[in-house]
Amino acid sequence: MLLHIHRFLMVAVPVGAAIGLLVMAVQNKEPPAQAATGAARTSQTVRAMIVEPRPFVPAVTGHGLADAHASWRAVVQVSGTVERLADELEDGAFLPAGTEIAVIDDAEYRAELRRAEASLAAARATLAERRVEESNTEDMAALERRKLALQSTETARQRALAERGTTTESNRDAAERTLLNAEAALMERENRLKELPSEIARLEADVAAAEAEVALARIDLARTRILLPADARIASVGVERGEHVAAGEEIARADLIDRAEIEVRIPQAVFDRFTALIGDDGSDEMLPGVAVEIRDPDRPGAAWEGSVERVTAGIDAGSRMVGVTVSVEDPYGRTRGKVSTPLRKGQFVAVTLRGESLPGRIAVPLAAVHDGMVYVAGPDDTLTSRPVDVMAERDGIALLADGALEPGERVVLDEIAPAVEGMALDVETVPGPVATAGGPLRLSRAAP
Repeated sequence: MLLHIHRFLMVAVPVGAAIGLLVMAVQNKEPPAQAATGAARTSQTVRAMIVEPRPFVPAVTGHGLADAHASWRAVVQVSGTVERLADELEDGAFLPAGTEIAVIDDAEYRAELRRAEASLAAARATLAERRVEESNTEDMAALERRKLALQSTETARQRALAERGTTTESNRDAAERTLLNAEAALMERENRLKELPSEIARLEADVAAAEAEVALARIDLARTRILLPADARIASVGVERGEHVAAGEEIARADLIDRAEIEVRIPQAVFDRFTALIGDDGSDEMLPGVAVEIRDPDRPGAAWEGSVERVTAGIDAGSRMVGVTVSVEDPYGRTRGKVSTPLRKGQFVAVTLRGESLPGRIAVPLAAVHDGMVYVAGPDDTLTSRPVDVMAERDGIALLADGALEPGERVVLDEIAPAVEGMALDVETVPGPVATAGGPLRLSRAAP
C-alpha cells in the first residue's frame, strides 16, 4: 500500500508542475496589436459602368420559309386530247397573265355548240309563231264581236216581223241559226285567246332552256383553252401534247409572283412583350407601325422589306407559339425591275419585326446579370445586389424593366465570387458595351 502511494506521487508531482507553468505562460502572453482604426478590411477590384437611358427599338425575330401567297392549279374542266401546249410551259418558267398554256381538241365542243344554237333557233321560231297567232286571234275575235252584234240586231228584227206575220218562220229560224253560229265563232276565238298565254309561257321557257344550252356549250368550248390567270412561275407540268385528259385532271401548277409570304413562329411570351412595348393591345392583328425586315442568314446583304399580313387567331397548344405572316411585294422584281437577290419559294429567312423607337431605357451587358440580379457599386464603394427583370436581350445586351436601376448608378461588370452584400469594392469606372454602342438599342428576343 505504501509502495503504490509513493509511485503515484512520483508521477503526479511533475505533471502538476508542467500544467502550472503552461497556465502562467498563457496568462503572461501579450495581446495582439490592434489597428488604430479597428479591424483591417480588404477590397476587391472591379470594373463598373455608369448606366444611362438610351433610345430603344423594340423588335422580335423569327425564322421561316418563303412561299407564294397563292398557287394556281391548271385543272382540266373538259375531257379531250391535248392539242397544243405553250412552248414556254416548263418547270421554273415565268409566264405573264393571259398566256395560253394548253388547248384541248375542240371539234366535239364546236359541234355541240352548233346543235344547241339550232335548238335555240327552232324554239325561238315556235315562240314567234304563237305570238303572231295570239295577235291574229285577237283581231279575229274583234271581228266576231262585230258580226255577233249585227246578227243580234237582225235576229231581233226577224222575230218582230214574224210576230206581225210579215215574214216567214223559216226566215226567223235562219236568223236564229246565224246568231248561234256567230256566238260559237266568238266563243272559239276567246277560248283560243285564253289558251295562248300558257303556250307562249311554255315556249318562252323552252327558249330560255335552249339559251342555257348554248351558253353551256360556249363555256365548254372556252374551257378547251387554258389561260394563266396572273403573272406566275410554273412549278410543275404533268401532261404532254397528244395525251388524253379527263375533266378534273391537273396538268400544271404555278405560283403567283406578285407577292411572297413567310410565316414565322414566335414564342407567346416574346410576342406579348413585343406587343406591349409597341403599345398594341391585341385588337388590331395587323400590328400597325411595325416595320418588317427580311434577311437570308446564309447570304450577307440579301435583304427585303415586307409588311405584316396577319397574325394567327390562336396560340399553338403544343409549342405555345404565335404565328405571324409577313409579305414581300414583287419578290422577283418582275414589275419594278430586276432585284439584286430574288426571294425564292422555300428560301429560309430571318424575319425581324421592328417597332418605332421608344424613349430612353436602361440596358446593361447581359453578362452583368446573374440569375436575375445585378451587382451595383454604391456611393461608398460597397456591393449591393439588385433584382432586375430582363425584358429582352440581343447581342449580349439586356434591356431592363423600368425601376430596376436609376440613371447614374454603377453596375459591376465583373464576376464576384463569393458576392457578399456590403463588401468593399475598389471600383474602376469604364465605358461598357452599351455606352459605346452607336444609335438606339435594338433588342429582339426575350431573355430566358
